[in-house]
Amino acid sequence: FAQSRESTTHQPAPPRLRIARGFSTLAMFESIMFNPTTNPSRRERKARDLSVSDAPAPVAGELCEIDSSLVLAGDIGGTNSRFRLFEVPNDAVVEGQNVPGTLVFEKIYPNEEFDSFESIVRTFFHETGVEDCKPAAACLAVAGPVDRNTVEFTNRDGWRICGEELAKSLSMGPVRLINDFVAAGYGLLTLDEDTETITLQDVPERPTRTGEPIACIGAGTGLGEVFLTACSNGVYEAWPTEGGHAEFAARNDLTYELQKFLKKKFNEKNRVSVERVVSGIGLANVYSFLRQAQCDAEGQPAAAGSQLMDKVVKEVDEEILNAGDQAGGAVAKNTGRCELCALAVDIMFSTYGAEAGVAALKWIPKGGLYIAGGIAPKNKGYLVEEGNAFMEAYYDKGRLSKVVKDIPVRLVLSEDIGQRGAQLVATRLLLDQLQNVAQPCISTTEAAKAMLAAQACSALPPAPAPARAPCCPRLGGINERR
Repeated sequence: FAQSRESTTHQPAPPRLRIARGFSTLAMFESIMFNPTTNPSRRERKARDLSVSDAPAPVAGELCEIDSSLVLAGDIGGTNSRFRLFEVPNDAVVEGQNVPGTLVFEKIYPNEEFDSFESIVRTFFHETGVEDCKPAAACLAVAGPVDRNTVEFTNRDGWRICGEELAKSLSMGPVRLINDFVAAGYGLLTLDEDTETITLQDVPERPTRTGEPIACIGAGTGLGEVFLTACSNGVYEAWPTEGGHAEFAARNDLTYELQKFLKKKFNEKNRVSVERVVSGIGLANVYSFLRQAQCDAEGQPAAAGSQLMDKVVKEVDEEILNAGDQAGGAVAKNTGRCELCALAVDIMFSTYGAEAGVAALKWIPKGGLYIAGGIAPKNKGYLVEEGNAFMEAYYDKGRLSKVVKDIPVRLVLSEDIGQRGAQLVATRLLLDQLQNVAQPCISTTEAAKAMLAAQACSALPPAPAPARAPCCPRLGGINERR
């Protein structure tokens, strides 16, 4: 769906959504309920928009059919904002890896073309044709730490997103912000493991047990790590970490020299993050070290004055030095032409595997350790070939090597799990609202109609919202590992 702004064709909302526009989502009820201090003309205008009058409230079923709602899933990076809008049946359930919903519209926007994030969302709503029928729930996966449903972008001056403020300003349903790799964690729950993963280590002799921890590590622009735990009802929740910024540990003399090089480069006295090695930028860092390090032909530190500059391929070197943020990709694609590029990739994947083993020890994810991100699926040979550096480093855990050998390890082939995770969270949020307002003796749809009609035609203040369910409600279904 990676379309440019210019190439995307306007797609109006489906006819059913246009019929129900203005009152098709339960999340919008509070915004259209009447306040006793509201002037009569405003009440009359709202009643007219809702196709009802100030006459006695109609019984449930007399209003237009209300059978679906909209949810918004977003992936917000420093460079682009990606949105997908889904129509979800109000009686849907989330079960297994299937997330209910029909894609209505999707588009990518370059952030640099907008003054604020809110203006991007408004543009998306306008182009989608749902300005009068806003999403009932939204989840935005953002590239940065989320604190109290708020994120501030370090690479976009003045950009700050607060979920509550955005929902209020745009008159839409609740907006939840999650870290982009937390979204990837939720996205794991949507995978078809037969077609979207490759098993790197299976544990067939161990019986499957629902509800065991799951973990994921993924290298791309940076290095993300996330883990998931299940509540008593089987619903998995993903938890943020900054594991990619844990210390990089040298495993031999060469990587010890690399560590010293990186500390000097980044002006660090005692340590550097493992992300400085295991990421696209990290791969470029390793190449920079090798091209000027004192090494012998086997890649081991050698006597002073001995250099590998004769192994530098001039054309490749110039390409890498001029590639900017894409230098890591330039290193990876030139492994067949340049010995230093090949060695750099080997070092990165060995460190990647060692960090995956660390994740396995930290969380003991008997439900599965997943290798995601943009780098691994594009270079899967470094993980699946026999005797590869990644798995060798993964197993190399001394006295606890046996522990990591008892954990299923899978390579994720799909690169859109972040957006799929955001869709799952938004859908859960919607179905949670529907569940909380549903009345026990009538269907969710009937409850919605009755509530809307009563509030639209009454001058009484709305009843207080029901209390939220306790921690980890069913949220319309569960995401179990099957």
